[in-house]
Amino acid sequence: MQTESQRRNLVTRALNVTKDTGLAPGPYERQLLEQFIYGSLSIEEVIALIAAESLRPARKMRRKTYWLHPLAMLPSTQVVHFENAAGYLQAQPQYYVLVCYHAGPRQGTDLAVLLAQAGALLRAKGWHCILSDQRLMAPYSLVEEAWVHAF
Repeated sequence: MQTESQRRNLVTRALNVTKDTGLAPGPYERQLLEQFIYGSLSIEEVIALIAAESLRPARKMRRKTYWLHPLAMLPSTQVVHFENAAGYLQAQPQYYVLVCYHAGPRQGTDLAVLLAQAGALLRAKGWHCILSDQRLMAPYSLVEEAWVHAF
């Protein structure tokens, strides 16, 4: 599929075929299809993520079952609660804070400030889970490494 419009039409047709059947996609599959529509994932990646998810056990937390899945690592449309040169924070609807690190070197205490803000956001929401996307993160500087070990 070349364009977003073509991908959207394909997904719409597939959803119409599976509507009101046991094959209708759940919320996770719909999120993956949305990423496919916008071109963030290929159809092969969608299939692989769904297959990987079916093998993953649910994690029990606070009397509810939550799935932590690879899609959580993808950029989302959630509100950015804090951002600096080190990265940004998002409160996810699945009750966790997503910490996404920016590429490139960080200055001074950027990492410490980002993580302190993540802690403040967790406390404000009454949550206990963080998911960290470090794919773009530059290696720790010597100062940051010492700070992390001391923490």
